Amino acid sequence: EILIGLVGSEMCIRDRNRTINMLRCFHYNLKLIMSMVFAYLRVSTGKQHLENQMKEIEKFASRKGLVIDVWIKEVVSGKKNEKFRALGKLKRKVKKGDIIIITEISRLSRTLHEVMSILGYFLDTGVLLYSTKDGFEFDDSISSQVMAFAFGLAAQIEHKLISQRTRE
Repeated sequence: EILIGLVGSEMCIRDRNRTINMLRCFHYNLKLIMSMVFAYLRVSTGKQHLENQMKEIEKFASRKGLVIDVWIKEVVSGKKNEKFRALGKLKRKVKKGDIIIITEISRLSRTLHEVMSILGYFLDTGVLLYSTKDGFEFDDSISSQVMAFAFGLAAQIEHKLISQRTRE
């Protein structure tokens, strides 16, 4: 009887541990399921089209096995403060574990300060940001922070060069 009781308690402990592991796995998968995937598309003028960005993001999401939950599209200058754009609403809506897909960093803003602010917010919040043209993913790692700075700087330089060319 003592042996049977001991074996029984071992089985009980084993079943309990198996149940705990199953619950942990379920909780992890539930967190993944509850995460949202956002696609953010922006063009500066009504003369430009969002279709190319949309196709690129769809291809990227398909390769990654992601399904876009929310498409955010806007026609607004990247110079306009993000607080007054759909991007500002997106910032207020995202939570840790969410994913945002953009085609390139310049879609966020044209100023270095604002790009850094936006990327910093997403990184601090625990949001994963993919930039499809660059093939980068921005998370909370040091290398992501360095890349975010570099892309923001490049976007600002590119914008100034384009502005100079159009004035000439």
